[in-house]
Amino acid sequence: MTDRASLPPPTPELAPLAQALGREGLLTLLVKRGGTRLPVPSKVGSSKLVDELGADVAASLVEHWGGLVLKVPLGRTWRVEVHRAQGLSYAEIATRVGLTEDGVWRILRTSGLTGERRRRPLPDAFEPPAQYDLLAWMEDDR
Repeated sequence: MTDRASLPPPTPELAPLAQALGREGLLTLLVKRGGTRLPVPSKVGSSKLVDELGADVAASLVEHWGGLVLKVPLGRTWRVEVHRAQGLSYAEIATRVGLTEDGVWRILRTSGLTGERRRRPLPDAFEPPAQYDLLAWMEDDR
């Protein structure tokens, strides 16, 4: 697993949230509430937000967006990068983020975090397997 300092930088879309919440807090928010509208209370108190996201994340949300409804992005690209940095397999990332393994690979490829798959070259003298001439075979049987 990675430590907090080694999480990859957030995408530009997520940068304002990352500045307010920190990278770890942002990850918590995206995992718990990504893709939803989040009503942020005016005061932290003992709100449901504290139970769901933790006191630090809730306090930061209230400080920056208290009294507003925050549209929380999915942040799939960044979450895929974070989970890969944590050493998770493509299958594990796909399950956590809600993508196919191919979708995970495409995101990592676009981000430059995976090598291109190279097909093995065919041998120079490639010959297909022997094939029988069906018509010639039928003429021989007459």
